[in-house]
Amino acid sequence: MLVEPGVTQIGRRGLDLDGWGDLSVWGWDSQAGTLFAQLWRDRDDEEDANEEDGEHPEVWITPPAWEATGQPEVLARWIAEATGSSVATVLRAMAQSVPGQIGDTLIAHVPQG
Repeated sequence: MLVEPGVTQIGRRGLDLDGWGDLSVWGWDSQAGTLFAQLWRDRDDEEDANEEDGEHPEVWITPPAWEATGQPEVLARWIAEATGSSVATVLRAMAQSVPGQIGDTLIAHVPQG
């Protein structure tokens, strides 16, 4: 598996997406050796009180359900697919959470137009 330089140093980062930003995270899982995302849909307090399984993400992008990847752009496409967000929106949210070269690379992959 090809791993983009610097990806293994990302750790766990917040993912500020409309409708998904309160608890959602993405990052590098050093034990599994892959990028991952844990996505929770935002809820108001009343919904939280009625939610029985609120401690588990609605979408967990990690093997074996999803292929292992070391490419943030691939993870961004999968997050977009799972959330209904555009790939450009996901790439921007990921870039905002990680400074430096990885963030710059993510912004460079935002589709133009």
